Amino acid sequence: MTIEEYYELYHVNTEQIVVDMVNRLYENAAHNRNGFCVMGRRGDLDNVIGVRNDNTRFMENAGVANFFYTDEEQVGNILSTQNWTVAMNDAWVLGGISSRSTFNMVYSGNDNGITEDSFNEFFNDTIIGGGRFPHTVTARELFALMLAGYEPFILHGVLVLVPGKESRTIGFREYVDQLNARRIDSADEDDRTNFENLLRNYLYNGFANARSIN
Repeated sequence: MTIEEYYELYHVNTEQIVVDMVNRLYENAAHNRNGFCVMGRRGDLDNVIGVRNDNTRFMENAGVANFFYTDEEQVGNILSTQNWTVAMNDAWVLGGISSRSTFNMVYSGNDNGITEDSFNEFFNDTIIGGGRFPHTVTARELFALMLAGYEPFILHGVLVLVPGKESRTIGFREYVDQLNARRIDSADEDDRTNFENLLRNYLYNGFANARSIN
């Protein structure tokens, strides 16, 4: 699937300048040589990592190591583009998968991070959307990582997703087909429950996976 076909599927702007930005962002994410990406809800990223500084090209927050951001102009660890769309977000996570980067989840909703006791709180904060979008963009990202064969580990309250033995690159066509098959944006209660149970079981395995390496 080309970027143009992807946009047509979502019935959004297909002007060449927009398509070019998505292509550039994908290529930058795919050429990440740092080995890791940082993901999470916008509020969590702002709280923990900091905010975008266009002068230094960093995400900046006092007391926290500065990270470069990834956009259509540069390669970094965190997605931050002033031209954000769902397609740009999808390009970032699919590009990161292509580079076999590890994905580290930032979550600030609990002082102890993600524990078995607080897992449901984390899941609801991170996965459940609102309005006409029942699931968050982070849910899309996690679904892409699951589809690509990434394995979740929840270590010391932090969710880390690493390429598994069977991990692979996935293209836009397969990704969109799987999103549609899972009816991720459906308002139907059964569709929502099925998708959420799929992600819930996948992520909860992170506790068992972490215990297996201790």
